[in-house]
Amino acid sequence: MSIQALEALDRFDEEEVEYYYDTHPTEEDLMGDSIAQDKVTKYLVEVFEWLFASQGWLIARNLNLYISGYWKEHPRTPDISVFKGVTLAPADWWPLRSWRIRPPEKPAPAVVFEIVSDETANNDLVEKPVDYAGIGIREYFCHDPRPNGKKSRERLRGWRYTSGSTEAIKGDRRGRMWSEELESWLVPDGLMLRLTDAGGNLRLTKAEAEEQESARARREAERERDEKRAALERERQAREENERLRELLRSMGRDVEGC
Repeated sequence: MSIQALEALDRFDEEEVEYYYDTHPTEEDLMGDSIAQDKVTKYLVEVFEWLFASQGWLIARNLNLYISGYWKEHPRTPDISVFKGVTLAPADWWPLRSWRIRPPEKPAPAVVFEIVSDETANNDLVEKPVDYAGIGIREYFCHDPRPNGKKSRERLRGWRYTSGSTEAIKGDRRGRMWSEELESWLVPDGLMLRLTDAGGNLRLTKAEAEEQESARARREAERERDEKRAALERERQAREENERLRELLRSMGRDVEGC
C-alpha cells in the first residue's frame, strides 16, 4: 500500500498530524552515533534488505514511531525497524520521516534493534524493553558492541512480546538467540552481530551474496578448465602411446595399417 493511501486513511478519521520531532532533534538525536554503532547498524540493514528482498518489506533506520495524534508526542526511534508485510514503492521512501502505528493499515514493526553506546546503555537496556511493550512490536533485540574491559557484559539481550506479556529471550551456550520473526539465529561476533539460518549458514548482504556467487562461478570455471586440460592431456598421452605401438610394430616388420 502506498504512503498516499495510508495518509488518506489517516485523514479520513482526523486531520494529518505534523509531529514536532519530525523536524526537531530529540535528546538522543543530539548524541550522534559512534563509528561502531553506525557500522553494526549499516551491516544489519543490508542483511535484512537482502534477506527480505523478494518480499520487499520495509527496513528502516532511525524512523520515528508514534502511537497517538498528539503533535508533540516524543517518538520511539529504534536504530533498526523491520516491518514485516509492509511494502512501499521507492517513490514513497523519500518523504517518510515517521510512522504512526495504526493497525492494521500501519502496523508496528515486527522486530526492532538498538545498538548500545555508553550514552544510551541505560535507556536501551532498562527503559526501552518496557517502553516497547504494548505497541505491537513482537521482538526487541539490543546488541552491545562496546569492549568488555574488566567487567563482563552480555553482548546480546532480547525480549519477546506476546499477549500483553514481556518475555526475556534466553541465549544458548554460545550466546546466540533465536528470532522467531526473522527465523534466524542472532550471533554476537565481537563488534558485529551476525545472523544465520537454522542450520548455521550465515545470512548475507547483497554484496556478500554476489561475491559468493562470483567465487562459485570462478571455481566452476576453473574446474571446467582443469577438466578440459586433463582431457587434452589424456588425448595427448593416448596419441603418444599409439605412436609408440606403431613404431614397435614397424620395427618388428609388422603391418601397422589401421593401427
